[in-house]
Amino acid sequence: EQIELRGDQQGIMLTEGLNYTDGSAVTSLNLNELNKLNATIHVPKGSMYRVILADGSHVILNAVSTLTYPLAFNQDSRDVTLSGEGYFDIVKKNQAGKRIPFTVHTAQQKVSVTGTQFNIRAYADEKSTISTLVEGGITVSNGKNQVHLKPNEQASTSYGKIQKQVVDASAYIAWTKDKFLFHETELAEVLGNINRWYDVVIHDQSNREDMHFYGEIARNKKLSEVLNLLEKSGVKFKIKKQGIQHHLYVIK
Repeated sequence: EQIELRGDQQGIMLTEGLNYTDGSAVTSLNLNELNKLNATIHVPKGSMYRVILADGSHVILNAVSTLTYPLAFNQDSRDVTLSGEGYFDIVKKNQAGKRIPFTVHTAQQKVSVTGTQFNIRAYADEKSTISTLVEGGITVSNGKNQVHLKPNEQASTSYGKIQKQVVDASAYIAWTKDKFLFHETELAEVLGNINRWYDVVIHDQSNREDMHFYGEIARNKKLSEVLNLLEKSGVKFKIKKQGIQHHLYVIK
């Protein structure tokens, strides 16, 4: 069954059935029927959605993100699959005195946790998958190598390699508070954020791979306000409308 989630709601959770966070029903299926199923939630451009999993763990999904997860976890493992960006707050679970691991699978990484808070950015149109730890500990692997992260550490995977570095984790979860927070952020990533949040087609004609951005911008601002702020860094934009679609040209 495919269900279009209501835009006036902020998230979904599994209680006596599959409900929105205000308690209203998403579907008429009962809990016994739901427990046998996997769910896939897709968040469109310009949106953000919250999911409370069956174990009580919380996930916030950024725009153009997809999360696939079982509506009931088994007793040995908790596995979900992410494409896009998600912030995870994982509840610790034990079975027969052993912790039940929680694993997030992406195209380039496998992130294993027990109970912790972290962010994963794994958009298909970006070359790197980036996992950033806020609290607790996680292990990030790509099938060949693995690294263990402590708070304010980050693992980036691209071209089959994993790199670990120390970062300010708050910069990588600002989107959960409806902010763009740029800290040495490349132009391509800035444009990707604009494309996913404002639903514009990007045409980058600048050839400015050396340009980096710093600063904070609220995501509730109009696109024109965001572009005016970015232009102070020396890049120029033009917007053209073709039919119902807006096209953003980066010209310098």
